[in-house]
Amino acid sequence: MRGVHNIYSAFRDVDVRPLYLANFLYVSGFTFFTSFVGILLVLRFHFAESGIGVFFGVMGLWIVFTQGVILRLLAKRYSECTILRSSLFFMMIGLSLYAIVPSIFLLYALIPVVAVSNGLSMVNMVALISKSVSASKQGAVLGINGSLMALSQGIIPLIAGFGSSITGIQGPFFAGSLLIAIAWAVLFLKRPQMA
Repeated sequence: MRGVHNIYSAFRDVDVRPLYLANFLYVSGFTFFTSFVGILLVLRFHFAESGIGVFFGVMGLWIVFTQGVILRLLAKRYSECTILRSSLFFMMIGLSLYAIVPSIFLLYALIPVVAVSNGLSMVNMVALISKSVSASKQGAVLGINGSLMALSQGIIPLIAGFGSSITGIQGPFFAGSLLIAIAWAVLFLKRPQMA
């Protein structure tokens, strides 16, 4: 019941609402990817269980490298907004390309694009939300954000499953890319005060 209250609260807070919306859209877009990339690996490239494991292992290593090395270097020079402006854009491009990737070589070549973009976006989006309120409200804001993330991760696989039966295996990747493009627009077209 607390989660439902948190989601309701997110829509009442006018100042943080665009950030909640952008993060919800970003997480939803990435969830389209995570929900269907395994299916893509099996249907298009005939991966077995071990190949799928290797793929996700490489993806995970890139995310760890991003958050442990790349993020530290970028955070010294650039604000959260500056990083998100690029990371969300590259994530959008990466997800679109996964929909049409023709070879295993390119499949693996795209991993850094999506993994680095996701690693940078995830951390900077949460930091941006946290910094948007006073210290006394940060716990509540992060709790609300967590509820929205859980909602997106719960409903997107269902939507993607039904949607892919109509659009084919490419549909979830294009849908994810579109949601991330909208998240980018919410952050940078609707909020001119963000640098």
